[in-house]
Amino acid sequence: MVSRYTSPTYPVTRLGRVFALVAFLLTGCSPGYLFRAGWEEAGILWRKQPIEQVLSQEGIDEDVKRKLSLVLQAKEFSKSFGLTPDGSYSEYSSVDRDVLVYVLTAAPRTKLTPYTWWFPVVGSVPYKGYFELDDAKREAKRLEERGYDVSVRGSAAFSTLGWFDDPLLSTVLRSDDIAVVDTVLHEILHQTIWISDHVPFNESLANFVGSRASAAFFRTQFGEGDPRVVEAERRWQDELRFATLLAGLVRELDLLFREELPEGEILRKKREIIERASEQWRAEAATASSDAYTKVVPSLNNASILGLKTYLTEPELFQRLFDKVGGDLARFVEELRELKARSQEHDPYDSLRKRIDELQ
Repeated sequence: MVSRYTSPTYPVTRLGRVFALVAFLLTGCSPGYLFRAGWEEAGILWRKQPIEQVLSQEGIDEDVKRKLSLVLQAKEFSKSFGLTPDGSYSEYSSVDRDVLVYVLTAAPRTKLTPYTWWFPVVGSVPYKGYFELDDAKREAKRLEERGYDVSVRGSAAFSTLGWFDDPLLSTVLRSDDIAVVDTVLHEILHQTIWISDHVPFNESLANFVGSRASAAFFRTQFGEGDPRVVEAERRWQDELRFATLLAGLVRELDLLFREELPEGEILRKKREIIERASEQWRAEAATASSDAYTKVVPSLNNASILGLKTYLTEPELFQRLFDKVGGDLARFVEELRELKARSQEHDPYDSLRKRIDELQ
């Protein structure tokens, strides 16, 4: 989408916070990488303006207006069940690109162990974002030459975890209504609950909340019969099916990688396992409501499998907890806040299982 909005003035003090954060982060990460990240974030913040102001401008596309209004409604809805968006998603920033950030993941070719990067505040993470595709490809090539499977995918949004008031980005508006609301609620969940060094838990939780809360949002705002409610529910069922297939593939590969075989034999069997999984996913895609099953098939390797697993690790556990609290989003979020407090020195999934067993 080409920008049609003028850039607002931006307080120098807020811009200074970007580079203050970058200066802090430089103690643990590549200065060049983090300076670029800080520069891009500064550009996003510099261009942002209140959504209400955008809505009042003449000549705004009706589809854009509807989605911007949905974002403001979704933000207010998030407060009703305990999320804390604060100043995020009250403003809009136009980005002159189709993809906001390119996400790189990597893993050894004969292990399902993610390559990780370490950042202050968030801890170790199994992915790294780049604002330029060439930069992501350059790092991917370096890791490939070191013997890793690699995967690069595009993303339309990210969260600063409360460091800044995240604006809505124009890249998000390219999605449909359900995906827009899902993305906003997903990112607000990150801002509300984040457990350091447990990225798969954080992302899988946000994936669950974005999906379940977006369905609840359309149901509350527009009624049970709204077609977006039906479609949101279908998409969640697809997610659960996809997660089950993914978990089966992970188990099969884990067993293979534990065998004491020559590397060449392991890689041959790995290709056969992935080919079978690909065929199964294509078959499932025939009844899916989206192309999520087939989009990933051409690039399946250890890195992309782990990248998918980051967002789909045991979603059925979150569903079980949700069911235990009667489908009450506010009670669910409160349970997760308490779980976060108990999980600073424990695996949050262990704490989650224990809590599910405790609830009657």
